[in-house]
Amino acid sequence: MKYATLGLTLALSTAPAFAEDWPQFRGPDGRGVSASTHLPEKWDLKENVRWTAELPGRGVSCPVVVGGKVYLTANSGMNQTRLHVLCLDAASGRTLWERQFWATGQPLCHPKTCMAAPTPVADGHGVYALFGTADLVALDADGNVRWLRSLAGEHPKMVNHVGRASSPVLYQDVLIVSQENQGKSFLLGVDRATGRDRWRAERPTDNNYATPVLARQGDRAELLMVAERGLAAFDPLTGAKHWEYVPEEGKMSPIPSPVVAEDGLIVAPGYGRGQFALRPVDGAAPNLVWKSAKLGAAMQVLGWQSVCPVAQNCRSQSVRPLAAFRQRTCSRVWFIPELAVR
Repeated sequence: MKYATLGLTLALSTAPAFAEDWPQFRGPDGRGVSASTHLPEKWDLKENVRWTAELPGRGVSCPVVVGGKVYLTANSGMNQTRLHVLCLDAASGRTLWERQFWATGQPLCHPKTCMAAPTPVADGHGVYALFGTADLVALDADGNVRWLRSLAGEHPKMVNHVGRASSPVLYQDVLIVSQENQGKSFLLGVDRATGRDRWRAERPTDNNYATPVLARQGDRAELLMVAERGLAAFDPLTGAKHWEYVPEEGKMSPIPSPVVAEDGLIVAPGYGRGQFALRPVDGAAPNLVWKSAKLGAAMQVLGWQSVCPVAQNCRSQSVRPLAAFRQRTCSRVWFIPELAVR
């Protein structure tokens, strides 16, 4: 098979490699923050690179790392109908295995994205990969297929012509998958071992690109899901809805995922302008702590370190400002007006 000129690079760290697993989109707790230290502050194609690996096609998903293995997805073919799941050795970059699947759903999307947009999630049992075609596959750590589902085939009324981006997340033995679009929309709790539905929650019929976020409220876990019509919390084991928050403006952004601080404060994206900080209330919808237009229309919260949410405004393809704000007041701590992206 001829490989495309696409690749994965791994930055070199002076600390022991991969002391911390990175099992899902935005890391183990969804905050986008790593506890690793002595990481390189800069790298390019030659400096501070441990290894590079060629990939079989395009992918805008993130690699995930569990147990010394890197799992990632890609797609290839003129119409993006060939789907790939790969496993690499984290220390050397050597490909341990690759599995390929034919897409069963429509491979339609905006040119900026592709069918390998959702980030996979992994654990000690293997990897779970969702594609923009609504194909969902579980493989063990050796690359053996455990189960495979065509969600588009099961739900033919789903409609999305600009692409999907929401990534699956794991809670205990439940794989949580969002499929929110302009047709049949739902949130699924899937049995990790069998691939069968544990529960299904109906969702608004609007395109949604945000990834579900797990949070702790007292002695219970909550699954947070933002949509254009507001923020909702579910029981990740049963799918029961705990509460729903709709801002006065009536809308939230269905693109960035919310971020939850160590003390439970939730920062959720506004629609068109601003961000909301919400304080959970046991058994009820959260209270509004602050809202601010300082985090603008395309601003997304990338991570949370100590008391500072870090946000990036994707207003252009090449220059993206980066800023940190105080958790309780939304006062700015620092600001980088032009962070070049190459």
